[in-house]
Amino acid sequence: SLYIVHLANKDGVDIVTRARDEGYEIYAETCPHYLAFTSEVYKRPDARNFVCSPPIKGQASQDALWAAIRRGDIDTIATDHCPFQTSEKDWGKDDFSKIPNGCMAIENMYPYMLSAANGGRVSFERVVAMCSANPARIFGCTAKGSLAPGKDADFVLYDPEKDFTITQSKMHSD
Repeated sequence: SLYIVHLANKDGVDIVTRARDEGYEIYAETCPHYLAFTSEVYKRPDARNFVCSPPIKGQASQDALWAAIRRGDIDTIATDHCPFQTSEKDWGKDDFSKIPNGCMAIENMYPYMLSAANGGRVSFERVVAMCSANPARIFGCTAKGSLAPGKDADFVLYDPEKDFTITQSKMHSD
């Protein structure tokens, strides 16, 4: 089997879909920043905060990622959670190649995906599968992935009415 990490673009989505259709055992993950932002972020004054690998792509790629999620061609949502402080991202203010690669994401991954479900972009069942059941199954974590006798009782309480704005001061990471 093959596990594709950080799927970020339409061409990659098309290849994964084709391989799966041909019967290959292939799993794909994407990250929240590829679903939430497009390459337009690189025009912002704080563009350095979005430098990651692979880079965030355009609208067509974002649309393809969401379509693949709804079809089931993307199995998991993940992040390597590679945060840097603003002062560190500023190392590249005069030379793009010196900007540390990475985005802060783990703290907001599940809330973001639940918010997308709350807005009708994807089903709640699909979010739970991508963030819990699928990773447990793919990686052989037999004590995780569902609420059942003998398994770890990991669960999330979600209030779809709660309004929360992400700000640096509310985060627990750099």
